[in-house]
Amino acid sequence: MPPVQSKARVVAIACADIHLQHTAPACRAGEPNWYKAMARPLDEMRALAEKYEVPILCAGDVFDKWNSGPELINWAIKHLPKMYAVPGQHDLPQHRLDDVRKSAYWTLVEAGVIKNLPVGMPLYIDESTAVHGFPWGVEIEAKELNRQGINIAVAHQYRWIKGHCYTGAQTSARVSMAQGLTDFDVVIFGDNHSGFLTKVGTKTTVFNCGTLMRRKSDEAYYQPQVGIIYSDGCVVPHLLDTSEDQLDSTKKEAPETETVRMDVREFLGQLTNLNKTSLDYQFAIERYIEDHEVGEATKQILAQVLGE
Repeated sequence: MPPVQSKARVVAIACADIHLQHTAPACRAGEPNWYKAMARPLDEMRALAEKYEVPILCAGDVFDKWNSGPELINWAIKHLPKMYAVPGQHDLPQHRLDDVRKSAYWTLVEAGVIKNLPVGMPLYIDESTAVHGFPWGVEIEAKELNRQGINIAVAHQYRWIKGHCYTGAQTSARVSMAQGLTDFDVVIFGDNHSGFLTKVGTKTTVFNCGTLMRRKSDEAYYQPQVGIIYSDGCVVPHLLDTSEDQLDSTKKEAPETETVRMDVREFLGQLTNLNKTSLDYQFAIERYIEDHEVGEATKQILAQVLGE
């Protein structure tokens, strides 16, 4: 859906899938300083929020690993713009929301950099704008709505539309199949790294933020973005400046000779959460492969386990 310009006031900036990590991905190894490279989109987003004097809403995966080291955490405390957020699966130990307080994400909560959105219940960021948080594994459901202004749902949940998904993405994960969206004026999604803007029903604007920075070789031509949310429910994408990025599309993240080992405990932790979501085992395995860049040999083993 093409962006629509709005004359209403700006109420928030939306982002997702920041994936802060200590070392540069293979395709970004040419960066003179990876930490400075990560700072560029964060600084641009902060400047945008300061321009409009509004908060930032993040739909999950602030960190690439839930147990990120002290150096990266300390850097994030200093350089990450203050924001309201929900945790994504990368922010959670073994993808378990109950263990969020053990994570690097929660360290930023304790440091006052992140304000963790309460699950489902409205948090007012101004007198007429209510934000509802739905972290990884929590279905979207309106428990209490703001009747005097707009309601924004911030969810870390893989949703897609045509042209914005990975090969074989399940039909059940289509935006059109999602439950509970039309109770909200705006729904902000994280998890799908390919950003898009669409409409559901007569009033609900859906903005999937996409990745904040390019971290994979196949993202060489992808344009990262954040969303400018207006008081009338309109969302206008703001394309981030990538002119200084050093990205080599020929460098793959997981060469076949260096198969990535699976963390069995983390994988089993993800499977145990299936009773909290609508995902089946095959989809969970597909997502694990995608998130962890599993090598071809491991993929073949998993395919045999699935009987394919």
